[in-house]
Amino acid sequence: MKQNEKKIMRGTLSIAVFFILFLLFLMSCGSKDSNKDLITNLTIAQILAGSGEQPPGKAEFRLSNTNSLLSTRSSNVQQFRTLSATSYGLLTDLSGNNPQNYGDGTSDGFTDHFITPIAAALDICQIVAYKSREKGGPEPGNETLENASLILYDAAVIFQNVNEKERKFCDYVDKFSLVPEKQTARVDIKTIPIDQRADYDRIGIIASSLTYAFSPNDVPEDAYRYMSLELNNSYRGEIITDIFYDGCPNSFLNSPRSYFNEGTTNDWVEGNTCTVRPGMIDSNSGIFLLNSEEYFTNPNRYKNPPLVNSGVADTESKRLKYKKPSSMDTLRSSDPYIMVLNLGEGSISNLFLDVSMDNVLFWDSNAPDNQFSPQLDVQDRPNATSGADNLTNTSRKNMILHLPTILSSKK
Repeated sequence: MKQNEKKIMRGTLSIAVFFILFLLFLMSCGSKDSNKDLITNLTIAQILAGSGEQPPGKAEFRLSNTNSLLSTRSSNVQQFRTLSATSYGLLTDLSGNNPQNYGDGTSDGFTDHFITPIAAALDICQIVAYKSREKGGPEPGNETLENASLILYDAAVIFQNVNEKERKFCDYVDKFSLVPEKQTARVDIKTIPIDQRADYDRIGIIASSLTYAFSPNDVPEDAYRYMSLELNNSYRGEIITDIFYDGCPNSFLNSPRSYFNEGTTNDWVEGNTCTVRPGMIDSNSGIFLLNSEEYFTNPNRYKNPPLVNSGVADTESKRLKYKKPSSMDTLRSSDPYIMVLNLGEGSISNLFLDVSMDNVLFWDSNAPDNQFSPQLDVQDRPNATSGADNLTNTSRKNMILHLPTILSSKK
């Protein structure tokens, strides 16, 4: 019965396509170029009519700022929210915090300092869609990969020889970068059939990590140039810096566009001996942990190694962590963290996600400048007893990285 229904829908679509193209033919009879366009349109229409598929929509990430998002928020555009951030009254980042209130004041005896990254990259694994609770979807706040109603995008499609049986979530990722030279990043997504769009009220984005790129003027020490907030891997909840082997292009240190592969040339190909290794930051001092002693014993092998003789013994509790949503703490290691977007009413063929990274790096320091340099300037060093203590104890000399603030709209 379902098979017959599909055939009927395709037949109806074919009839509609015929009449539309017949009208186009009448309007374009006198032009050879128009006839060429008509042939092209007819070919596309026949493919769509025969397959029952609609042309893909797009998901587009756009670089924005807090003031613009506040203006948008006042116009009642839906808020991008996580499992823990369900309030629609205030502008909040992905962890549910107010992006206008990241500091902790001067009562701790230190001045609040802030830096905004100059670029960012999000490693996306999948984008999924959820039906509303009334249409059989999960309760808000209970979204999982298993109860998603439809996969809109899967990064695995750009890879060959994918083993679906052995595959784990975020084994395959696609990088979406937001750099000053290119302030948007987009991808084709599966279009939800028009007659079913009213059934869906949320999408979920599963990403492996989010990487911030900082200007050398703001963060002069190269070892801190790129800081990644790990979302869905073995380091989930932790901050990792990118340490480059000596074979990596020099441009990576000064150009996020080059590192994120958005330049006019592919520096990754030119630097085919490039390997990137993780650096761990100590929440008690801001300097690097000894997760790899080679950074300190053989610094000449790296483009941006930590300072020699500055390493601290590595323990998981001491690792610097970012401000994350409380829901992440309840997940099993095998469960993906999903950023959930409320769609609201209307067409959802194209999604627009406006991203603000304003002041996401906060630290306490009485240094007169606004440069973050914990290895060289002791005043920039945190003094928490652990990664958790750094995030919760405002009497400490803190160093905190926040998730971005993202608002959605659709067309």
